[in-house]
Amino acid sequence: MAQRISATSKTLIAHKNFEKANIGYINHLIDWRQSLGLLNTVVSNTGMYIIHYVAYLHFTMDPTDPESGATFTRILKLCQKRDDCSPRFLRTVLGVLMLTGQIIAQRSPADKRVTVYAPSDNLLHAMRRVISKTFACLDVILETDIYENYALEDPAFFRDYMNRAGRRVVDNDIVFSESGKRDCRSPSSPRRACRRRAQG
Repeated sequence: MAQRISATSKTLIAHKNFEKANIGYINHLIDWRQSLGLLNTVVSNTGMYIIHYVAYLHFTMDPTDPESGATFTRILKLCQKRDDCSPRFLRTVLGVLMLTGQIIAQRSPADKRVTVYAPSDNLLHAMRRVISKTFACLDVILETDIYENYALEDPAFFRDYMNRAGRRVVDNDIVFSESGKRDCRSPSSPRRACRRRAQG
């Protein structure tokens, strides 16, 4: 799998339209982060991870399972598994995200005693736009105009993408070390140790 991904990446990088696609994507990400205003200042990269956790748990929620959904406990479990943040930091970020209208708190459909967090409509729209710009790179490289609109307008595609992408991160425990190199490891491997290896 790793060799196939590496070969595909090299093919894309060598494509005559790759630089144009890459510049367009980076410019969009810069514009998007600047459009967040105060949220961009308050919420760190770890906060962005938390947004992803909320979205992933939301899209994989089973309405009939009271243990399902983006509960505080389940979000914290993902944070602790990846050594992202403390419970106090998580509560602070969730509070900021609710205050800025990025997420909402609601009762679990399976158990009204349980509170679950969910992305707001505004956040979902912003996430769809970001993801669509990822696929817009394919439009630039392949000189088409279909992939960006497909990713932006098809709700089923967006849900499936969030499910698959989230599961790859959670199941494979993919992190990015401070050195900027991707570090894929088993869930049992301490994150700090992996960072030390990447930096050493």
